[in-house]
Amino acid sequence: GREAGVADSATAGFALNFRDGPNTQWEIVYARQSTDVDVRSFDVGVPTIDLDVDILQVGGTYLGDGELFRPYLAATIGASRLSPTFDGLESDTFWSFGIGGGMHFFPTSRLGLRLEGRMWGTLIDSSTSLFCGSGPQGGGCAIAIQGDALWQFETFAGLVFRF
Repeated sequence: GREAGVADSATAGFALNFRDGPNTQWEIVYARQSTDVDVRSFDVGVPTIDLDVDILQVGGTYLGDGELFRPYLAATIGASRLSPTFDGLESDTFWSFGIGGGMHFFPTSRLGLRLEGRMWGTLIDSSTSLFCGSGPQGGGCAIAIQGDALWQFETFAGLVFRF
């Protein structure tokens, strides 16, 4: 019945798109977020645990028509890796997906700007325990998750280079 809160923090990453047709592209996307998990309601001896969230997914985008501005929709599937940086705790990897949309702005034929909002869903079984470890004192898990998914929402901007 206790909750752990994940702090908002900056994310870095990249997206590689490969043209498939005039309005479609294949996409590989990677994002990394270094954040903290508030575990004060758990008896783990510390108020927060540092956490790295790595997301690697493949999918595609559908681009609308336009020269200067091109709206798009994106959908991807892959994996999310949750890695605590606390002695004795282990990383876990889960299936995940992403859906989003945004706008490409191309003031030149080769250089542009990408603005996007994306929802990440990490599929976690309701009986999953996170950040488990064992040692001479015994074993245990820092967090047990109840629910079907971990949801994250991200907005980002980046440069686009076309070849």
